[in-house]
Amino acid sequence: SSQPRRRHISAIHKSLGRALEQCLNARRCPAAAISLVLLSRISSFAAAQCNDTHAQLKVAITLTEDEFNQNPFAFRRVVVRPSGNVDATNYTNRADYDYYENLADFEACVPKEGACLEVTVSDLPADSYEISWDGSVVETGRTHKGEFGSGITSTEIGDYCLPTCDDGEAVFEYQYWSSLGFEDYRVEDLEGNELFGCDNYQDDCQGDTFDTLHTYRECLPREGCYRYLVGDNFHRIPGVTDAESSHSLRWDGKPIAKAEGKLFDSVLFGEGCPASECGEDESLVELFVHRATSDLACDEEINLSWELSTYEDGAWAEADSWTFPGCADTSLYHEVRCIPKGQCAKFTVTSSKGSELVWPLYSLARDGVVYRRKELSYFDKLEETTFLGDSYECADAEALCLGEGEALMVVNVVAPDEYELDGKSVPAIPGGFDWARISTLASASNSSNVYFDPISTELGTTYRAWECVPDCEFEVQFEAEESLAEDTFAQEVNLFGCDDGGEEDTGDEGDGGSTGGSAAAVAFTSLAGVWVVLGSLALA
Repeated sequence: SSQPRRRHISAIHKSLGRALEQCLNARRCPAAAISLVLLSRISSFAAAQCNDTHAQLKVAITLTEDEFNQNPFAFRRVVVRPSGNVDATNYTNRADYDYYENLADFEACVPKEGACLEVTVSDLPADSYEISWDGSVVETGRTHKGEFGSGITSTEIGDYCLPTCDDGEAVFEYQYWSSLGFEDYRVEDLEGNELFGCDNYQDDCQGDTFDTLHTYRECLPREGCYRYLVGDNFHRIPGVTDAESSHSLRWDGKPIAKAEGKLFDSVLFGEGCPASECGEDESLVELFVHRATSDLACDEEINLSWELSTYEDGAWAEADSWTFPGCADTSLYHEVRCIPKGQCAKFTVTSSKGSELVWPLYSLARDGVVYRRKELSYFDKLEETTFLGDSYECADAEALCLGEGEALMVVNVVAPDEYELDGKSVPAIPGGFDWARISTLASASNSSNVYFDPISTELGTTYRAWECVPDCEFEVQFEAEESLAEDTFAQEVNLFGCDDGGEEDTGDEGDGGSTGGSAAAVAFTSLAGVWVVLGSLALA
């Protein structure tokens, strides 16, 4: 190939240069030798030149052989491809460095007209190469951990990357690191009309499976209000496979969101957006659903029905209902509703028949607190209810738990705002948490966490579960992955509807405070095993 040949010629140049230096110092240098060396240097210089319509793109690599051999599993390569969606160029190029003998500077003459290119450098230390464009050094762009080696960088070059907007418009920019193609995302107006995006259910998100920083830019009227939505059924574990495997957004040149490590996210932007989607005395209930593509015929798909109810004057009243149709042409479904603050609410999802193949992931939150995040796995018809109490003023066991002798258990798990893995900050906590309620009564039943099964746990997030339990005498055991530190999560268990014979309630959830019951904080305890018991608390 041409690259080993260039490396061989470069080695000859160096050898001849040393020989020329030695003979000149000794003042015994044949004229033919001087001519040969000068000719080779001139030829090399000429080979690197580009004509007036082209610019030289160069990645100068200085990695030593010892450094190269330190990581035999690295996938070292330089990939050049069109960046963004301006469609001004179709230029592509690539160099793979499987062996040290292949390692050489990447050089190419690229047409200047329409140039907007992404230069991706994989598994080369940041201080072992330098990127230049048209004779000027370019600052290396965004980086992420990658799966092996020294990380991956993405650098955008060229003068044609930004779209030309009309007066009164601004540029929206979306970027996403991906190892397996795209995640589902879209931008819509507040009426839910899609403006642009990509959806795997429509098979329009196909991209390079190589680690790439996908970029999309669009001009939008400044005075509008827009919603960005993103969802991902498969999410890489931060710190293990991908430290920056989610999106970042810019609007009018300014960053508006960087939500790495999130399975779902919703962002409002634009000068016409309200300060809040709900009033001061209202709570925002937000539902996300993401389903993977399937080969089922449309009439075999499962319709999912949702109902949001509030508790008023001693009875449940339907606040709203809607359906996620099985034949919907989208993988990502999203709804928001406003309900009065402090009011008890419940959310119910039902299906008329079961599903063996399509298990959508859904997330339910109230004012940013996650109440359910799990796959809807069901073989028979489904009916699943989630209580959405935003304060302990809602903890009326007689209203929420109608079974004889039932009590209300409220579990809070709070993820930290920051987390380090192997001495480095990561955007999310790999793995999740679990708990089990174990009754101390021989005739009573036990239960376990059916509310959350996250692949990774989002930082700074509160996970809350309200559950009706058949008795007031049980233990709660918390679990998490072995790699997590003892104080990773803060947990709290509160019990309502029992005689207050236990410890004093220490809960301060929401604005309502507590209204009675037993509560205590539970600390992690590290034990051996893939899953470890973090602590247990007897409530009576």
